[in-house]
Amino acid sequence: MFNKLSTILIAATAMLINVANATEIKINRHLKYTTTEPLLYEIADLLPKIAEKNGVKDLKVSFVDIQEDPIAVQEMLIGNVDVIIGGVSSFAYAWNKDPSKIKLLSGAETFDMWLFCSNPSIKSIKDIGPNTKITIKGFNSGDHMMLREYTIAAFGIKQSEKFTNNLVVVPRDQAFVLHSADKRTVDCGIIGSPYQNQLVSSGKAHIIAKPDNKITFGFANAIYATNKWIEQNSQLAKSIIEAENIAISRYNESPLPVLSEFIIKDNVDNVSAFDVKNMKKENNDIYDTSLTPAFATIKLMYDTGMIEGPNSTLPQTELIAKIN
Repeated sequence: MFNKLSTILIAATAMLINVANATEIKINRHLKYTTTEPLLYEIADLLPKIAEKNGVKDLKVSFVDIQEDPIAVQEMLIGNVDVIIGGVSSFAYAWNKDPSKIKLLSGAETFDMWLFCSNPSIKSIKDIGPNTKITIKGFNSGDHMMLREYTIAAFGIKQSEKFTNNLVVVPRDQAFVLHSADKRTVDCGIIGSPYQNQLVSSGKAHIIAKPDNKITFGFANAIYATNKWIEQNSQLAKSIIEAENIAISRYNESPLPVLSEFIIKDNVDNVSAFDVKNMKKENNDIYDTSLTPAFATIKLMYDTGMIEGPNSTLPQTELIAKIN
């Protein structure tokens, strides 16, 4: 009787210890995005083992599916998301409101987002008129940020909001369908990869603006979290950065297995890993931990008045998490 009771107590104690040590990290996921998703999955695969090395045992990686970064940031601020791999512009709006609440962990990626038109009569950005309908996935999204950059390049820094009344907010997959339709109801758009590549390669649309690396630059993604979460999970934050560096090295050495995992996990139809590899090359899509593109994006947002306030004078170090 004693031995049986002891066995039960030992098992129960072990279960309690395991529960106490269990740790979960909730990372925002952009389903079917050929940009962030391959890197996200590679990081998620590596993270539990690296976290254990840094003292965080039994890590569970969970995904929170929110396509819009501004919404994901709001969810992060109330604790429903721990870490975002997403657009720097959405980070900047939140950071500008309160620099003490949100910080950058690392750069992640830069890539070209084209302004294209499915209306064949629009040959350049200067052909866009008051009735032209331009699709973006959301106000103050990465799509919107890139449209502003192209507008500034064509019309000057004071004209960043010139096309505000032309905007049609619609999810990217739905925008793709609208631009692919034989009977068009929209004219131009910014919808990123793979949709932009598929529209242009099929002849359904043509590019009217892409980054020139002089005035307009590739869109910047970064990894960020709340300062509170970082302070409470410093070893896990450190592990994310370590995992990202290894993930990028693996991708650069052999991209096809990484891209194949993304295609399987996100159930991406009609696109092979080889296709995605070519798209990423066509889009100048580069995984990189450098924060230089993030800093350049945030500076542009202040320079154009997209965000305003005294925080523009703070040093760049105030944007970055301090990890012990």
